[in-house]
Amino acid sequence: MRMVATSECLSSGDHACVSASNPGGSLLQNRQCIMVVQLILPVDLTSYVPDDVCFLMQVAFGGWVFTYAIKQAGLSTYEGHFLNASYWAAFTLGRVIASFAAVVLAPATLLFASLPLAIAGAAVALLTHSDAVWLLLFMSCVLIGMGVSAGFANALALLDTYIPCTGSITGLLGGLAGAGCMTVPLVVAVLAKHTALQYQGLMWVSLVSFVAQLACVPVALAFGKRLAALQYVQKAHEDLLPATI
Repeated sequence: MRMVATSECLSSGDHACVSASNPGGSLLQNRQCIMVVQLILPVDLTSYVPDDVCFLMQVAFGGWVFTYAIKQAGLSTYEGHFLNASYWAAFTLGRVIASFAAVVLAPATLLFASLPLAIAGAAVALLTHSDAVWLLLFMSCVLIGMGVSAGFANALALLDTYIPCTGSITGLLGGLAGAGCMTVPLVVAVLAKHTALQYQGLMWVSLVSFVAQLACVPVALAFGKRLAALQYVQKAHEDLLPATI
């Protein structure tokens, strides 16, 4: 019987097989767990920082922008509905553009290209004390809609570049996204009702989330390269091991 390759064990999800065939496999397994955390949490907990800051902020921003326009900016109901519709229209357009761009661009490239738009949109909204309130909010909604449109899908694709997205991993992502969708709108409500930020808290939460998500992309790439190097060394080590009966 030949020793079972660690890479084969990992692809099948049999962690016991890894430990039995190679004591060093536990090190690789631990590194993979760290990599999963580094790739998932950034995306989901911020905008989730990416796989999500994005999914999370899609829901939070889309749910609060109408109220923000009425309560914070003093716009009419019609203008509030128009801004909300503009946000979702920009989001849809961004998804379509990202779908075609994904054919030739890497997931990380799309994240680096889209997230600065969301950051700029949140920053623009913080200037709504000026006379051009409606125009600034319109620009903000369009930029944020375009900026978050590519987040979740490309964060997931980035993760899959280094670790196969099994049912367990996608389930964890879905759980984090669901938790964020419940938590972040509540945070915005608390800021609006109980702090001096009032409804401007929506834009501050958005800005912080998008910046955190963008910062996590290079971190995820760095850990991904480290994991790839570790897997390469592990595979080379296994190839040198003699066959056993």
